[in-house]
Amino acid sequence: MDEDAAAFVAHGFLELDAEGSCSKAKASTLCAKTACLDLKEPRARAYLDTGNGEKLDGWYLDCGATHHVTGRRELFTDLDTPARGSVRFDDEPKVEIHGVGSIIFEAKNGEHRVLHNVYFIPALRNSIMSLGQLDEGGSKVEIEHGVLRIWDRHLRLLVKVQRGANRLYILHLNQAKPLCLTTRKDDQAWRWHERYGHLHFDALRQLSKNDMVRGLPTITHVGQLCNTCVLAKHRRAPFPAEAEYRTQEPLKLVHGDLCGLISSATPSGRRYFLLLVDDATRYMWVALLTTKDAAVNAIKHLQAVAEKGSGCNLQVLHTDNGREFTA
Repeated sequence: MDEDAAAFVAHGFLELDAEGSCSKAKASTLCAKTACLDLKEPRARAYLDTGNGEKLDGWYLDCGATHHVTGRRELFTDLDTPARGSVRFDDEPKVEIHGVGSIIFEAKNGEHRVLHNVYFIPALRNSIMSLGQLDEGGSKVEIEHGVLRIWDRHLRLLVKVQRGANRLYILHLNQAKPLCLTTRKDDQAWRWHERYGHLHFDALRQLSKNDMVRGLPTITHVGQLCNTCVLAKHRRAPFPAEAEYRTQEPLKLVHGDLCGLISSATPSGRRYFLLLVDDATRYMWVALLTTKDAAVNAIKHLQAVAEKGSGCNLQVLHTDNGREFTA
């Protein structure tokens, strides 16, 4: 492993909420409960604004901090401002949290790295990266002989920082912005990135290397993010693993949705479809429709078929109130 080339230049994403880790659910839950954010950071090395408004450069790699925090609004690629609350650092008075978001950094080779779930605290002068959060997200953190190193979950070196004054480890990073796809419409790598639903470039390189896609050129582009990637991958509260309420009898509750207009019609000219799902058995019925107004008769027909087959009567038909049945 070439450590000299790895001052935040290696592969992989530096993420708080690694895929498959429990921290993703915890962070999303914190974001969802914006009305009750009350954080305590008794051991974080925080410098609060004393009135001059000057912000300190670099990120303090802190094993005492429990969250990533910064006082610099301009660093954020996206910021969820409704996420509000307060935080207390040591014996200092509480200061306000003005949002939570993501920050993109650029490595020396041009690749993008993303740090998610960073709290924006305007009263904070310095930026703090929580080593505990990185460890929880699957990264490996090690300090030895005055050097702090961070590896990703694939054991690829991400960060190498020398110990500085006052025994602090401060990481200086280059801020990056997501790229605009419109300005790169003639770039083949970006074109294939968009065709595959904004698939990351590591996966595109694997597809190209293994000849898994006919017509896919050789992809050598470094991993970067476009503006659509950032918007599409905002962190949200996760869907529940299971419903809080589930009926025990067939047809007691049926969920329905009407989908269309579909751009490619079926051979018979159908451009809509009606989907009904029984809440108890998860049995599904699908009806292909030519127009929206055919949904009423389709529901009546499927109701008659379901009631005859199950011996039960339909009690409640639940929709998402999207007005597609009345538009």
